Amino acid sequence: TLGNIGIQLMTLDELNNVDDFRQVVSTTANLTTFTPNPDSEIAHYVAQIHSTRQTKELCA
Repeated sequence: TLGNIGIQLMTLDELNNVDDFRQVVSTTANLTTFTPNPDSEIAHYVAQIHSTRQTKELCA
């Protein structure tokens, strides 16, 4: 949602660029930083999927 708002504000020339939008968001919203947990259950499944995923052979 915030991304859409930022694009609309830039389109209306209310903001100059993405950096301006990031500045507005960081000063007006309480931001929470999430750090990935490599031991989480979902990380285990993602690793399992990546290890069994087949890659396509590219033809020249």
